[in-house]
Amino acid sequence: MTYDSILSLQAALKESAVQGSVHAQVTQNLTKTTKTGKPYLELTFGDVGGTLSFKVWDNAPWHGAFVGLKENDAVEIFGNWQMSDYGIEISSADVRALSPEEEEALLSGSPETRARQQAAWEDITALADTIHDPRLNTL
Repeated sequence: MTYDSILSLQAALKESAVQGSVHAQVTQNLTKTTKTGKPYLELTFGDVGGTLSFKVWDNAPWHGAFVGLKENDAVEIFGNWQMSDYGIEISSADVRALSPEEEEALLSGSPETRARQQAAWEDITALADTIHDPRLNTL
């Protein structure tokens, strides 16, 4: 199943483990080590509505798919997702770069989000049109 947002994936995980994918933008990819020296990646992804973080251990078969990700990369993350005492975990994972069209849709948000943004923009421009002080109106 393809989840339309990080929030919808997180909602599904409250019920049970799921298999599926989500589109997101990389916001952080850090290499860290445990107290015992075991290396892992700490990854954070975001979309218009939320963020998602999880760890990928260096001995996981899918580690190589995530190690090269850079901040702002737009990707689709596939895998088996579950909630644990440590947060969201993913297994049997893979990742691919989004096409330009998919990236545009990710950054634009859902139709509902775009409609709210358009309404807010119209409110702002209507308010700006009521400013008669030339010094402020230029701003």
